[in-house]
Amino acid sequence: MKYPRTLSWSPNLFLTLGIIGYIAVFFMLTCWKYTHFYYDNLDLAIFNNVFFNSLQGNWFAATIHPPTYLGDHFSPLILLLLPFYALGRNPITLLAMQTIIIGCTALPIYQIAKKILGAEKQWHALGIALLWLLNPVVHNMNFFEFSLVPFAMFFVFLAIYFYQQKQTWAFTAALVMALLAREDISLIVFFFGFIAWFEKRNWFWRLTPMVLAIASAAIGFSVIGAFSATGSYKFLTYYGWLGGTTVPE
Repeated sequence: MKYPRTLSWSPNLFLTLGIIGYIAVFFMLTCWKYTHFYYDNLDLAIFNNVFFNSLQGNWFAATIHPPTYLGDHFSPLILLLLPFYALGRNPITLLAMQTIIIGCTALPIYQIAKKILGAEKQWHALGIALLWLLNPVVHNMNFFEFSLVPFAMFFVFLAIYFYQQKQTWAFTAALVMALLAREDISLIVFFFGFIAWFEKRNWFWRLTPMVLAIASAAIGFSVIGAFSATGSYKFLTYYGWLGGTTVPE
């Protein structure tokens, strides 16, 4: 009689189990928070409102912050997430998507760490990836309402990995996906160009992030200004501590 081979406890298997465990635990916890009415800071309600209206053909329409979410943020990524939201059409679906993307962010982090430390130190890379899943700051992000920032973070880490691998088209696609999440992600993307300059990469790596970031910011802030009730970007107030004319009058 042949017996099955012993299960190989590789770093990849541990990481997979860690991500699955994280998603299962935090999805249950966010559902508990939702069913006990502890989501009281508007963001989850706003996004559910926008997703639901967009699914009906009223793109980006918002009744909580009328007339449109585009007056707050430029987030075309919402349209790409609509097919997933259509599976549930309720806030729990949004919480599930957010939890899944936060858990899956451990994957590019693991690959980045493995590239830096070397293939012979896969267990060390696993430890770094697991620290992401065990980080209280990450947990707080998962628990606090709903946001597209975790989606942007996933694609930023993915861009870092493709940058390491020198995969030009995959790198560019990851940057574009990150930029689709929100207009202020352009600042992060822009500095990829400085890193490439410092590392003496060719002009593609230096200019592509900067051009994409500038174009995205120009389009995003123009759209927000066109739809905002004040005609300006209201979140500039967060940068008022810098002084000058940052805060609109």
